[in-house]
Amino acid sequence: MRDQSRATLKSAFSFLDVADSPNISYGQQRQREHMRKNVMNPNSNYKRKLKEFLNTHKAIIIIALFALIIRVIFFIAVQPWNEQILQNKILVKDSADYHKLALSILNTRSFSSWNPVRTPGYPIFISMIYFIFGIKPWVVSLIQVLLNIISLIMVYVGAKMIFNKQVAIISAVLFAIDPHTILHSIIPATETLFVLIFLVSILILIYGLRCKKIIFFLISGFLLGLATLVRPIAQFFPIVVIGLILSYPRIKFVFRLKMIISFSLIFLLIIAPWLYRNYSEYNHLSLCCIKGLMFLHIVSVTEAGKTGKSVDQMYAEFRKKAEEQGANETNNPFDYYQILTRIEKNYIIANWKLYIPMHLKGMANMFLSLYTSQICWLLGLESNRLPWEVFQSPSMLKTVRGFFKSKSNHEIMIGMFIGIFLLINYLAFFFGSISMICEKRYMDLIIISSVIMYFTVLTGVAGLAQYKLPIIPFYNIVSAQGLFKILKFSKNRKQHSI
Repeated sequence: MRDQSRATLKSAFSFLDVADSPNISYGQQRQREHMRKNVMNPNSNYKRKLKEFLNTHKAIIIIALFALIIRVIFFIAVQPWNEQILQNKILVKDSADYHKLALSILNTRSFSSWNPVRTPGYPIFISMIYFIFGIKPWVVSLIQVLLNIISLIMVYVGAKMIFNKQVAIISAVLFAIDPHTILHSIIPATETLFVLIFLVSILILIYGLRCKKIIFFLISGFLLGLATLVRPIAQFFPIVVIGLILSYPRIKFVFRLKMIISFSLIFLLIIAPWLYRNYSEYNHLSLCCIKGLMFLHIVSVTEAGKTGKSVDQMYAEFRKKAEEQGANETNNPFDYYQILTRIEKNYIIANWKLYIPMHLKGMANMFLSLYTSQICWLLGLESNRLPWEVFQSPSMLKTVRGFFKSKSNHEIMIGMFIGIFLLINYLAFFFGSISMICEKRYMDLIIISSVIMYFTVLTGVAGLAQYKLPIIPFYNIVSAQGLFKILKFSKNRKQHSI
């Protein structure tokens, strides 16, 4: 029966048989032969397309696999499935809070036991994983590794869109070997998920500005809304987007308004349900009250540097002042942090000469922080945290001396590797920026610089490496352009010398 069907099929497509057409050209014979093979054996067509895809994207596939291997090795080295390591090293600080919130969502199917300092995006993400795979935080880490690889691919796509394939390959390599990206890919925290969503949102925004189609602004606004529900630091970024749309060249004013309205409307629609929930629950139209907590950290660090007291002591003193003014965290956390924020703003205004240098030092620390103690601690190596007063010291020389004085040999070795990597990145970013200016890629540079400045300025005093993660993909793209130009210049110089 099968032979009969095959014979019927062959008869039906006999017009493809080149033997029956002696008068056609050689090219036509090859074309018909190719068509005949595809009809008689459709699997060969799929294999051919797969082979073409693999050949075309061979570089990014190799880089992605290389990055995946590095992250899996780090995952295995940390052993997050070990219960003791899980409790002592993985589910600590913010990660422990997200874990508890995810369990609450999973058990109650509601936000009844919610911590108003948090937004719902990341706990919902974890709870979905727990629902499918069981309560296994190490599975969250593995899935985040995969998300991080997708971010790597998006870095490649973005660099290729802005520059070319060679620059895209270099940018993907830089992202693949970035130590801080590798570290945070296995930590159950918001950074990995946020970076992916935010990165895709901005790349779609850039593409939308280039092709001038409203649909891309709707998608970008939608994704930025999701990113904001993961990390509320993005809630003010639409202001930056509006500025970019208004300044982008060769767009009619009416169409600019359509872009702004489309982007802003979908963004507000995404975050509106959570805003309404907090308004109805706490009488505050706000995503969360983490702003008060961040201000508390900022002024506590500033005052600690002024008085010589510990940061924890300053935390307690500012909280006591808030309670003296009627703040009660138990009744309404939003009211409590609102009073605390008012006290902290007044402090910053009164001590602005002291605060501004601390803020600038924090911005620098974000780019210079090596995070060696966290890496060594997770790997079970000897680690010593840099004293906070040394880390926040206005003197960079004091910070460097403190690093070599307080750190273990493992940390110094790892720190030197990370330091060299960061130095290459930042120098390449400088050359890449100069190259973009010379090539008149002004708007691309402005968009990338806007993202970098936004997160740098808002991070301020905190100055930890983890706050740099959202901007790593963007400066990697420019750094890759700088490295590409340096390598090209070096190659041309060698050829001329020969």
